[in-house]
Amino acid sequence: MTTKKTARSKQQKSSPKKDLPIIDIHRLLSLIPMFPHHNIGIFPTGDGTSLTIPLAKNVYYGSVDAIDYHQKMLDQTKKTLMKNKLTNVELHITKDDKLPLKNSSLDGMILPFPKQEIANIQTTLKEVSKCLKNLGWVVAIEWHKTQTPIGPPQTKRIAGSTLRTYFEKIGFRFISYRSFDENYYILLMRK
Repeated sequence: MTTKKTARSKQQKSSPKKDLPIIDIHRLLSLIPMFPHHNIGIFPTGDGTSLTIPLAKNVYYGSVDAIDYHQKMLDQTKKTLMKNKLTNVELHITKDDKLPLKNSSLDGMILPFPKQEIANIQTTLKEVSKCLKNLGWVVAIEWHKTQTPIGPPQTKRIAGSTLRTYFEKIGFRFISYRSFDENYYILLMRK
């Protein structure tokens, strides 16, 4: 007698990697003030699977500018975009913290894990401010500064209050702080 494998039995057998946190992307996107016509930037984009692809699917009348330091990451993002048949994403490489975008070209910007991924946060925030339209928004997704079961060392984390101060020095206004789960928080600021 053969047993029929269902999606549920396959799911039970597969075990997630313990070092990779699971982010509920739909919950995350519900906290971001974006609309289908928005032009959104993401820096750094990484391999594109975590945020860039879901963003591109949500801004179907707009576009996503995906920026990264590494061509390898952009190549991986491009492969994933082609696989998903998405054409509303432009890929950009940067060698420093200067963003290769036009001034006032974005409705919003997403900065995933800026302390860990971005070399000079303050310089990058100035660049983000230039790229955003008036009343543009920026979302930073960051690890809690406290000890969590997963994630980078404490030296690669930044407290929400410190990150908020960096934004406010550039001229951003505080909108909200959300503790996403025991590992992350989301900081929403507006230009």
